[in-house]
Amino acid sequence: VTGIELSDLRLSGTIPNELVILVPHLKTLNVFENGLTGTIPVTLYSSSSLVNLNMGSNKLSGSIDEIEWTTYNIEKLNLANNEFSGPIPGSIGSLTNLVELDLSHNDFRGSMPLEMFNLPDLYSLNLQHNSLHGSLPITLTTSLEYLNLYSNRVGGKLPAALYNVTNLVTLSLESNKISGTLSQLLGNLHNLEELLLGRNQITGTVPNTISKLSNLKILDLSINIFRGSIPGEIGNMGLMEKLIVNQNLFSGSIPSEIGMLTNLLMIKLNSNSLEGSIPSEIGQLTRLEYMTLE
Repeated sequence: VTGIELSDLRLSGTIPNELVILVPHLKTLNVFENGLTGTIPVTLYSSSSLVNLNMGSNKLSGSIDEIEWTTYNIEKLNLANNEFSGPIPGSIGSLTNLVELDLSHNDFRGSMPLEMFNLPDLYSLNLQHNSLHGSLPITLTTSLEYLNLYSNRVGGKLPAALYNVTNLVTLSLESNKISGTLSQLLGNLHNLEELLLGRNQITGTVPNTISKLSNLKILDLSINIFRGSIPGEIGNMGLMEKLIVNQNLFSGSIPSEIGMLTNLLMIKLNSNSLEGSIPSEIGQLTRLEYMTLE
């Protein structure tokens, strides 16, 4: 036996510690979406054969840092939607085969281990809805396609290395304490489809290189301290579906180029210092469902 698939079966109770001893060549353990309680069995931390561990959406608790992680062959680790607490162990940064790591929707606290952001093949890192603090590290693996830190306590400025992660498709940093400005290097992230920076403390102007993000579908800069005008270059972002820049300090007029965004479903420009009339070109947005301008 190399795989155990027990997802969504309404199972309860704990995972036996003897599991790895009884199934020594276990590669996949999937107990996703049950009612399992207790902690992670100690033997799982050192299982040399384990490749895919999915314990998401249970009621598991306790800390995961009391024993060093030495599951060196593991590629996918999902502990999301549980009740884990305490710090994220730095030893996870030694699991160099990891491609997906999901620790979201728990109560992890403390600073984020920098090693975790430099795993060479990691393409998906989801830490949303925890109580993590610290700042993004100055080096980041360029393999990342999905980075989600939504709703934590992450502060500091966006590191220059972030603009070199050109494979990024989703960058979600909303509801943190990130400060500083956006660099002109933002245009390097040409694969981005979702840029979500709302509810932070980011200042300065929006760089006109944002127009290079031609694949962008959702832009959320709301509830920050952005100033200056909304760049007319956004008219080049033809796939845009949601433009959310409310509650900033934007000034000047609403750019008529917004009328070129024919896929727009939502525009939120309210609570800025915009002036002038509403451009008639907005009337060309036939797919528009929701708009706030006041």
